[in-house]
Amino acid sequence: NQCKGKDFANTIMITFSIDKKKSSYILIFLTTFLVGFWAHGYRYFNSLYSHDSLDISQGDFAWQISLGRFMQVPYIHFRGQLTSPMVIGVLSLLFLGCALCIVQDLLSVAHMPLVMVVCALFVTQPALTFSNASFINWSDIYMLALLLNVMGIWATHRYKYGFLVGWIGIMLGTALYQAYMCSAIALALLLLMRDILGGTKSGTVIKSAVRDMAVVLCGLVTYAVSNKIVQTVTGISSSDGYNGIASVGDYSGISIPKLLLDTFLYPFHFFSRPDTAHRSWVFAAHILLALVVIALLIYSIGKKQLTVPNLGLLTLVLLFFPLGINAVYFISKGMAHDLMRFSYVFSYLIIVVLFESVQKTLGGGDLRTKRILQGTIATSFALISFCNIIFSNGAYLKKDMEYTATLSTMTRILDRVELVEGYIPQETPVVFVGTLDETPISKDRQAFGDYYPYAGMSSHYAPTYNSTLNEYLISVLGYPANLQSESDWVDRPEVQAMPAFPDKNSVQMIDGTVVVKLSDG
Repeated sequence: NQCKGKDFANTIMITFSIDKKKSSYILIFLTTFLVGFWAHGYRYFNSLYSHDSLDISQGDFAWQISLGRFMQVPYIHFRGQLTSPMVIGVLSLLFLGCALCIVQDLLSVAHMPLVMVVCALFVTQPALTFSNASFINWSDIYMLALLLNVMGIWATHRYKYGFLVGWIGIMLGTALYQAYMCSAIALALLLLMRDILGGTKSGTVIKSAVRDMAVVLCGLVTYAVSNKIVQTVTGISSSDGYNGIASVGDYSGISIPKLLLDTFLYPFHFFSRPDTAHRSWVFAAHILLALVVIALLIYSIGKKQLTVPNLGLLTLVLLFFPLGINAVYFISKGMAHDLMRFSYVFSYLIIVVLFESVQKTLGGGDLRTKRILQGTIATSFALISFCNIIFSNGAYLKKDMEYTATLSTMTRILDRVELVEGYIPQETPVVFVGTLDETPISKDRQAFGDYYPYAGMSSHYAPTYNSTLNEYLISVLGYPANLQSESDWVDRPEVQAMPAFPDKNSVQMIDGTVVVKLSDG
């Protein structure tokens, strides 16, 4: 009976352990979807197309291949070219939830409140808000890129020969969107930090670091070769324009030391002036978390009595971390697009790794300290997430107002066009010169202050440049306009002499083409 009792107890403990692991995954998905809909539901349940997302039928395959994102082509064919906000929203949260389960599986965070607030931080990350607001066509693609990159590190660490396939995840993720390779680097560094703090021998840590580095490099090299093959087969060259990859690796005329220093410092600049609401509150939370990190490091070093080699390795990992999460900044020679900063959220996991390592050494007398630390971290994370939620909903409210304003203004403009003598819909050529933002009737919405000076977020109307205005007419209004290129008309003397909308002479028939002068810019 005694033996049976012990067997029964062991069975219960094993079952509880398995259920606890499964329950953490359920909690991750629940938190990701609940907080995700609180933060981004406004966007998922409304059209609000603007900026680049006005390309509602996503068929810019040649352009994406020229940017080195060739895996977007088969994925979009699978998901469908139509940019449906709810479909993209649910897929985004699903991919993000899977990625967070992988992170939890590797880091094994024991405290469920910390797991929940970490999920909240990831799902409210400002980079995802910018993506949903102005680039929702690619939001699910970005989250899939995140998932594939962390899967590459997960396979490498979970299986004996996982490194043989781990690089495939990194290659595929990079071929979707290059910036998310930084997530693989960040996760690898966090795992090294955990091993060092756990007392793993320095030699083993170095081997693990070399293995992870080799997997990432192998993935990037395979991506570069695959990209070259795809572009050769399709006859599409790498873009050398904005956001292009033709000049990657060419640092002629660039000061490498200065670029390296800027790459290191830029994340600190971001955290000192975060993209969120109540910046002063979030900045204060960042300062508090930084102090906790320092305290935990001092305690951990003293308590665990790390060897000198391990202490040196820990220092190297911490110093390399800002470079790792910002590696794309270095590769792009200083380009800091708002969509490229998602990997910065991994910085918050430094304090989680430290706390999980330290709390195991705290005895009964330190239980109060453990609870204070856990409460401080969780509260700070929750505050940051809440400010991010305010920020995201404010961004979508702004987009809603821009969408409404565009409908009102374009209705008036098209009414003018149709009143021009000789105009025939679908037949008469129409050209728009200038932008809606620069019309005399355009005005800043002062209620939003200076919170949204970001990519695709600073406009007063849904279309932000001439080709997106064309997309708005075709895709949103479904208006049968025979649109012409602005470049052929902007320099003509008679067009330059025209007044801007809403002047009565801002819409004229010139040489059989209806010219709409939106602005003088």
